[in-house]
Amino acid sequence: MPNAFFQKPLKVRILRGFVLAISLSLAAAFTPTPYYLQAPGRVERVTPMVDIKTKTYPSQGAFLLPTVVSEPATVLYVIYSLLDPNATLSDRSSGEPMAQTREEQQMDASQYLATRVALKALGYELGKDDSELPFAISFDTGETSGASGGLVFALEIYSQLTPQDITKGRLIAATGTLSPRGRVGEIEGVNLKLIGAAQAGAEVMIIPRGNLGEIDGLPEGMQVIAVGSFNEALDALEKL
Repeated sequence: MPNAFFQKPLKVRILRGFVLAISLSLAAAFTPTPYYLQAPGRVERVTPMVDIKTKTYPSQGAFLLPTVVSEPATVLYVIYSLLDPNATLSDRSSGEPMAQTREEQQMDASQYLATRVALKALGYELGKDDSELPFAISFDTGETSGASGGLVFALEIYSQLTPQDITKGRLIAATGTLSPRGRVGEIEGVNLKLIGAAQAGAEVMIIPRGNLGEIDGLPEGMQVIAVGSFNEALDALEKL
């Protein structure tokens, strides 16, 4: 006996098929899974993020801030991860991304530490708080948050306050947390940040030494430098 569906007029069958496809697409877009999707995020130039209220010096190159996108994965995102070799899935039980408020607090702390570490490296005597800085330094990072920008913010401040162009005309990505003494700490998603930086045209990327063992492979044409401190990063740039 013929299937009743195929006895319907062609236009009706096409319409019903279209509605079914839309319904399945919407279900895939909103149905949650126990995973997070992670992929290379925006890679932004740092100079526009930092405003220094004193004489600064331009650079022929630029420092870049690579980021990672981390989203709760719907069924659609899971399918996407199978098609995009640069996207990865992580189990939610292995540790969900930090709450936005905490990431914003970490961003504020990274900017505070970057300011003090860079100014100390330049020879400034600093008090215990920002009110005793020799001049005002402010940041506007938009929606970017987290602690991993500490190193690149410090490099940007140092670069703007130094007559010598420490970028030497290169696009240099950098990532890493900073301690009050200028130690560079590990970050998450180092391989995704490497991919994003390479896609943005970075010629050099500075990473924490503690992340070196996690590198799956070096992007073609990019030099990766692992450092343990802010001063090591400056020395490495000097030798480029």
